[in-house]
Amino acid sequence: MFKKILMPVDFSQDIEKLSKILRKIEAEEVILVHVIDETEISLYQEIISAMTSTPPPEKKEPSDSILYKKSVEKIQDCEKKLADAGFKVKSIIEIGVPYKKVLEITEKNGVELIVIPAIGKRLSLLKEVLLLGGTATRIVRHSKVPVLIIK
Repeated sequence: MFKKILMPVDFSQDIEKLSKILRKIEAEEVILVHVIDETEISLYQEIISAMTSTPPPEKKEPSDSILYKKSVEKIQDCEKKLADAGFKVKSIIEIGVPYKKVLEITEKNGVELIVIPAIGKRLSLLKEVLLLGGTATRIVRHSKVPVLIIK
């Protein structure tokens, strides 16, 4: 039905469950996108520095951060699981404002559908009271392509 689907991931999702959903909508190609907020990288570095009693590292490229490297490992694991399930998969990691980056990547790659969890990792404790998290809400409001929200 939809040839190219974009899935923002924060690594809290159950990939097997997502795989079943992708089969139901007959996805041909899946683009996994993980967006790291630049402020998270700085905060993460400060926390590590405080825990290890070492001075914070000098400004370096965000792609050199531990957070970025961990994200690469995790997205490759997700990519492998979906590829093993028979999907053509591409993964992208960006740094910036999550909803803006997702919408940019959607447009650049000719995506036909965005599949996104209703609530991301940060708000997972509030799943019972919230319908949509902030990123999902902004994507729904600003997307030019259909958006499928999943629980």
